[in-house]
Amino acid sequence: MNCEQLHSQLDNYLDGELSAELHNQAETHISGCESCRAAVAEAREIQEALRQIPAPPMRPGFASQAIKHAVNQHSHHRRGFVAGFSTALAASLVLALFIGGLLPDMEQSPESGATPAVLISMQQPQTVNLVFDVATAMENATLSIVLPDSVEVVGFPGQHEITWQTSLQAGRNILPLPLKGIMHSNSTVVASIEQDGKKKSIRIPIEVNDGKVSPQVELTGSRIA
Repeated sequence: MNCEQLHSQLDNYLDGELSAELHNQAETHISGCESCRAAVAEAREIQEALRQIPAPPMRPGFASQAIKHAVNQHSHHRRGFVAGFSTALAASLVLALFIGGLLPDMEQSPESGATPAVLISMQQPQTVNLVFDVATAMENATLSIVLPDSVEVVGFPGQHEITWQTSLQAGRNILPLPLKGIMHSNSTVVASIEQDGKKKSIRIPIEVNDGKVSPQVELTGSRIA
């Protein structure tokens, strides 16, 4: 097992879901690879930290309308994704969109800082966890994902804009988004949340390649105060 193979199997390794043979191969590689040992240790720390954070579900029906279906079509889906949310992290990415309340007198604020590009393989899907951190509950919010031609959500072939009407509870609402590259490109995925005409978006640079995927990383959006 090499570094790329380990990163692609890191979720299953941390959850004890690998076969005995693959588990032994992973252990052997980790014991001899300093960078992978560090990646595994960091993934475990973040996984444990997220387990301590309550992730309230969105209203019933949200996941079944979209992401639940997408994840169920993904043969390597994680336990917990069937409900549309996950309290674990492992090799998945985390995109945190912090929302301090969409105030009536506040315009859309610009994003601060550059977001690192997410590397997506054409060979297997890469899950990006969207973390909607809401200071107060939001009723009748609209979530939308806009994708370039080169990227699609698993289970939604050819669909480049997915929109849901939902309510978010106060705290972290974690939504796993399984992305798949369909052609080489450097492009952008836009995730947005809107309520009462006020909108907050974050742009996610995406690079689609033949096999390399992003390592464990947390991408953080700015906060509306």
